[in-house]
Amino acid sequence: MSKVAVNVADKEKSLIDKFVEKIPGYKNRSDFIRKAVRNEMKRDYEVLEEISGSWTEKEAEKAEKRMRELKEEDVEASKT
Repeated sequence: MSKVAVNVADKEKSLIDKFVEKIPGYKNRSDFIRKAVRNEMKRDYEVLEEISGSWTEKEAEKAEKRMRELKEEDVEASKT
């Protein structure tokens, strides 16, 4: 799994920490950010699909494969 640095303003950090504290399912700030990015990617995929009618079969397969890989990375990250 590759690591990506994310700069978060102090104001946003405290808001994220409140989410992590109050909502079950988040282990820490990084877990929250990872899931938020994943949700945003899924939304973008769906919007693109609506706009273009559909992806080519090859594009769809590639995107689905990447989403599965990301889900596996989430499982691995949740074990640590």
